[in-house]
Amino acid sequence: MADLLERLVDTTTACAVHLDDTGRIGPEHTERLTALLGELAGPGERVGLRLPRTRRVG
Repeated sequence: MADLLERLVDTTTACAVHLDDTGRIGPEHTERLTALLGELAGPGERVGLRLPRTRRVG
């Protein structure tokens, strides 16, 4: 779980830098965030945790 959260933080930081530089989040970051959030949803469901639903902005 710690590895997954670390990857999520790293990806979020990369997105923030890219957003600051270009004014938008690129498709590669969107795909990576979607994949990581999907991975995060898996373990949470096993232990009875639910993440809030998020909508895709783009």
